[in-house]
Amino acid sequence: MKKVLKRLKLNKKGFTFAECIVAIALFAIVGTLAFTMFNTATRYMSKAKKEEAKRSQAQEQALLNTFMYNDKYIVYPHSILQVSYISTSKGNVPQYAAVLNYDTDYGSVPFAISIEPTKVQATTYPIYPFTRYQVTSDKGTKRWIFIFNDDVESYDLKNTQDVEKYSLSKDEVKTYFKD
Repeated sequence: MKKVLKRLKLNKKGFTFAECIVAIALFAIVGTLAFTMFNTATRYMSKAKKEEAKRSQAQEQALLNTFMYNDKYIVYPHSILQVSYISTSKGNVPQYAAVLNYDTDYGSVPFAISIEPTKVQATTYPIYPFTRYQVTSDKGTKRWIFIFNDDVESYDLKNTQDVEKYSLSKDEVKTYFKD
């Protein structure tokens, strides 16, 4: 031990060739381990950021599609409606959610919107029967969401013709969905 301490204090002119090789090898091993740990951490952080971006883009898309149409209400297929029940002292209370699927830059993402049934009101206009539900945005804006009572073909929200086909104007809503 005393010899090592003397050598560290550089009492001698220098280190032997073997000591230099060992020091370089140790430095290389420690450097490689540090580089590997950094790369692994960066990769996991990047993956987490992509997942977060995916979710936030889906949420933004869901809110845009649900709240962007000022003069029309979109009608969604029945297959997106999910009902869960909360147990209370007075029995089970139904809780409704519309699970909408959105294509983002990172892939397809499901996004749930909590909805409240208004009056259980269905109509057969124009072809399919559907029920009206109320949706509240983060800003407190209330909108209606219409969901088919039967399963029908799904449609693309980005396709303008599909959106127009499965949308109701405000006049149609006032005529067929009175409070």
